[in-house]
Order: sequence, then C-alpha cells, then structure tokens
Amino acid sequence: MFREISGTGLLALFVSLLVQCGPIQVSSQDLDIGPEVKEEAISHVSNSTELQISFKVELDRGGDLCVAVFDSMTEYEKSGNSSYKPATVYQSCDSVNIGELRLQLPAGREYAIVEFHDENQNGKLDTWGRLGIPTEGFGFSNNPPLRRGRPSWDEVKFFLGQDPLHLEIVNTYL
Repeated sequence: MFREISGTGLLALFVSLLVQCGPIQVSSQDLDIGPEVKEEAISHVSNSTELQISFKVELDRGGDLCVAVFDSMTEYEKSGNSSYKPATVYQSCDSVNIGELRLQLPAGREYAIVEFHDENQNGKLDTWGRLGIPTEGFGFSNNPPLRRGRPSWDEVKFFLGQDPLHLEIVNTYL
C-alpha cells in the first residue's frame, strides 16, 4: 500500500510522543490498518532509500503500534513537550501485528524513530504517577539504554545513506 505525501516541508502530523507521557491526539481507529508489512512512499525524491524497520513487541497484548520518524533534532526534542505538535517525516498508528514497516525516505540525512505500543488503542502513551512512568511499551531507534527521561537525539539518530537500511526496535515494557 502506498500513500503519496506531497509538499516541500515536513508534515505536522504527530503530537507528543515521549516516554514521559503527553497524549496523542490521533485516534488509531480513524487510521488505515495495514497488512503484516506496511510500505509507504514518503517522497518523490529520486534520491531515496528504503528504510525497513522491524518491531519487537509483545503481540499477545494486542492494540496498535504508533510510530513517528523525525529528520530534525529540533522537532525530536520539541516532541517531548505535550503542548507542542512536532513536524515529522512519517507518522502512523497501525495494528501491532504490522511487525515491520518499509519507508522510502530521502537519502543522505539523519533520522530518529520513536514508537509506542498503544495496547488499549486510546491514542496516547498511558503513564502512571507524577513521574509519568509508561504503562505501555515504547521504543526508540538504536535501542538506547533505559534511564530516567527521554533519550537524546545523539542516542537515537541514525544516518540513512544510499544503501537500504534495516533497523530493529525492541520495545521496553516496565
């Protein structure tokens, strides 16, 4: 399945993906649920490369997998503020059974991926307590070590060159 996204700028589609909570104002029920492997054409740029992302999630919990791809440190860092709607290169919530996602993205750039397992399909990363401890699984590109707070851009960024790239994101469940 391919969906064209036109325009010269980034798409301001995703809201507040962060480990410390921040509701997402997207209803996963309103979005297209894809097959086992979902393919998205993000750019008409001839200099694009395939990014294949595999997700290690606990499938028996059901729900959706919400994914955001950033190509800017500024937008990634601002996405930690629940009142800010960051610009993303790609954003979607699909059945957790998706397993893998394939994107065609402009080559020669740095990207970062943030995702969470929306088990109850309420469109937000559920948290517990004043510290906002996630009660649903979450993950980042490069699978940085777990610590208090959101990982830095430097910990989650990766470079997409001319050759196709495969990443695996392992969800953390607290």
